[in-house]
Amino acid sequence: MLTKIFLLGAATFALLHTGEALVARLEDVPNPCKTTGMKPFDYSQLLCMSVLFYEAQRSGELPGDQRLTWRGDSALKDGSDVGHDLTGGYFDAGDFVKFGFPMAFSTTLLAWGLIDFSNGYSSAGQTNHGKAAVKWATDYFLKCHTGHYEFYGTELAGETAAALAAAYMVFKFANEKRGSYSDSIPEVKDFYKSWNGFGDELLWAAAWLYRATGDTTYLDKAKEHWDEFDLGDPPTEFSWDSKAPGAYAVLALATGNDLYKNTLKTCLDNMRHDLPYTPAGLVFVNDWGSNRHAANLAMLAMVAGKLNIDASTNRQWAKKQIDYMLGDPLHSYVVGFGSNHPKKPHHASSSCPDMPEKCDPNWAMNQDGPNPQTLWGALVGGPSQDDSYSDSRPDYQHNEVACDYNAGFTGALAGLVEHH
Repeated sequence: MLTKIFLLGAATFALLHTGEALVARLEDVPNPCKTTGMKPFDYSQLLCMSVLFYEAQRSGELPGDQRLTWRGDSALKDGSDVGHDLTGGYFDAGDFVKFGFPMAFSTTLLAWGLIDFSNGYSSAGQTNHGKAAVKWATDYFLKCHTGHYEFYGTELAGETAAALAAAYMVFKFANEKRGSYSDSIPEVKDFYKSWNGFGDELLWAAAWLYRATGDTTYLDKAKEHWDEFDLGDPPTEFSWDSKAPGAYAVLALATGNDLYKNTLKTCLDNMRHDLPYTPAGLVFVNDWGSNRHAANLAMLAMVAGKLNIDASTNRQWAKKQIDYMLGDPLHSYVVGFGSNHPKKPHHASSSCPDMPEKCDPNWAMNQDGPNPQTLWGALVGGPSQDDSYSDSRPDYQHNEVACDYNAGFTGALAGLVEHH
């Protein structure tokens, strides 16, 4: 039986927040991320832009060094209904909802990039901004840990343990009080239901906790979960719902064990060769967030390169996937980058015009023309399998943005900066 915890409200963890967006008057400002002249694509500038995107997603009271000045404070009463300060964290996508499950996954990938592609971050001058992006989420997660054993569901506790790679209590609870978090929080089932169960989150958490602490207890747990949930059979995606491929890489990095290296190699080989591609070359995992899935695999391939697993092949493949998103051979899917970038992403606050007062996002999302505010660095969902794509704000399937869309993309960019 699941223990019900009150984190973001007495009824809903997902924080189905319907408040209006606040925007500041926008000055006509250029791209805050300066070009470095890197060819054929400026991966350093793009890394800066991708990290900058997370500033647009911040919830709560914004800091004084906020670079996107068209955003304002928001959702300042989160948690007041249960007597806790639960402000902060990130809005998930183009709306005003905070979902802890994909937020924690996004944070884990952002932190992973800072760990294993630290030279890329340093070279691009983005280390401090990257750390700030991670801290904005982890500060929020720490607020959400309101007491002993207070989390909703195994997947969420496991993913947050991976993101924090810290409190043993969180992981122990996730393992002992098993049950799907979406059973406790039915409101999330239409958005981020854990379709493949919680075994991969337990493996993912154990792998990160072992790497962070060196405590073999976590490695033993990882081995137990590997066997119990038959997680050595590689899945066909790496995403907020499917963590096993990432766990192979983390365990390989932490142990150097050939079992984990070979499983990661098999996983990537299968994905590269068995998954379909668009005619122009994007590996196609799913029609929802097609760019996001390809970017996650690109980051995984860059990590495999770091492990000397078919290093040249994996890095070249990752570069091709990221370059597709940047405009080779078609057009850019990154807002603010390239001459033909998306100008109408499905994103409420950037759809609001310059004004000193409140903006009704429902009204703003239905207006014509480009978004009044440039959502620098946001990676939109991506094309259909035939490469077709229309820069249309109502088309949230292909033109929405999300924290997890940019997460693997950011890590892959850091890897590309490091190796180019």
